[in-house]
Amino acid sequence: MNGVAIALSTRVVSIEVVARLLSEWFPEIGNAPRAEVLKMDAAWPPVVFALDFHDTATDFPTLITFDCFPGPDEDAVAVGVVLARRFATALGCRSLSDGTGFGEYPAPYWDVIWMDGASFLADDCNTAFADGEGGAVRVVRPLQTPSWDLARDGKLLKP
Repeated sequence: MNGVAIALSTRVVSIEVVARLLSEWFPEIGNAPRAEVLKMDAAWPPVVFALDFHDTATDFPTLITFDCFPGPDEDAVAVGVVLARRFATALGCRSLSDGTGFGEYPAPYWDVIWMDGASFLADDCNTAFADGEGGAVRVVRPLQTPSWDLARDGKLLKP
């Protein structure tokens, strides 16, 4: 799958930290940063990611984008929710992932935020994070997410 993105409320993270965490969580598969993979003549590893930093005015200045991740595209939201939970716990920060399907009605601006071990439905419409101007991402309500997890090979484990 591709297109999974996790936003973090901290800038205290590096390519090496992300690669180490991914190796710890998914020891059965390899991972590499996009910049390294683009220089390779060999096959890409199962996990390819990029780390970008945005204007510090946003409440989620760090973005980890996964160009490749094991599993089918239809699992992308669930995989993003699990990765966001893991990054929030490991780095002691808030994290955000796509919340498609969790809102009261279909809309592109629903997110799942993890903070202090709990998940919340959030709205990023008219925010500095999503639109480059506006306020902070708004927490709408507490959210009970399914008990998804990821296997050692990165594939989604459904309840």
